[in-house]
Amino acid sequence: MPTRYTPYYQGTTLTRIEEERQANDRSERGEYAFYGARLVRYSGAPLMSEGNLELKFDIDGTLISASHTERAVQESDIAAIRGRASLLRNHALAQHATTTHGH
Repeated sequence: MPTRYTPYYQGTTLTRIEEERQANDRSERGEYAFYGARLVRYSGAPLMSEGNLELKFDIDGTLISASHTERAVQESDIAAIRGRASLLRNHALAQHATTTHGH
């Protein structure tokens, strides 16, 4: 799916990523918040359904709350967001390392 994302850093530490995905002729947004390498919060459109998804994790990666405006949160929703967060985080860090290398 076509995606634009904007990473935000505090110093060299990635703190959050805002994402805009194009799906089914509409734009969907999501925001991923990180504490170190850990995803600690996701808020926005689910990857596999409509509505709004809110996930919160503790610093060990344990899910502490989950809500979906349209239905019960499925394990597949959580796994999809964790995977997407990891992909975006790795890409953002690689890009950041490339653009800041030598500066």
